[in-house]
Amino acid sequence: MSNIILAKKKGLRQRLLTAARNLPLAKRQEDDRQIRQLLTAMEQYQKAKTLFIFIGTGWEVDTWPLIEDALKQGKLVAVPRCLPGTGAATGGGVMEACLIDSRRELRQVPPLGLWEPPQGGPVLPAAAIDFVVVPCLACDKEGHRLGRGGGFYDRFLAQGSFYKAAVCRQAFLQDILPTEAHDETVDAVVTEAGIYYSVAYKK
Repeated sequence: MSNIILAKKKGLRQRLLTAARNLPLAKRQEDDRQIRQLLTAMEQYQKAKTLFIFIGTGWEVDTWPLIEDALKQGKLVAVPRCLPGTGAATGGGVMEACLIDSRRELRQVPPLGLWEPPQGGPVLPAAAIDFVVVPCLACDKEGHRLGRGGGFYDRFLAQGSFYKAAVCRQAFLQDILPTEAHDETVDAVVTEAGIYYSVAYKK
């Protein structure tokens, strides 16, 4: 059964990646603006003092304005740094939440060109994080997400009791996503059209 689910995930991921890369820039930018607006209006976000926010690149939601606004508000902001490993969905590489003061501290890391802080900086323990902004390629309304396939976020999200909100374009919101036992759900899915709270979380 696991091989069947993996095959379904792979096929869906390939189709959605193509669609995401073909979205017009103006459409992406407007959707991103609305997603950020809805996210920052959430009570859970406004009350949070410590944030863990991914850095969107390419087809992903642009989170730079979100990070810069949070820093201006005096919130502590951490961003991901992926440590070496296989990246297999059930083990391998791990991800750290690294505190930053500005985007000038970041550098692009091959092979995906992701922006990360250099090694040696302060790391925010998972137990100290209030709110996590989670990337995805697709989500469903129950809080299941489809990512890049490395399993880094599933391993990280399993560590803490922080609030988890995934940002997803409405066009990629699915009725049901194929899932495995180790897949972590989020508390809310934020799209440009609205916020969907998972059944497991009561607003």
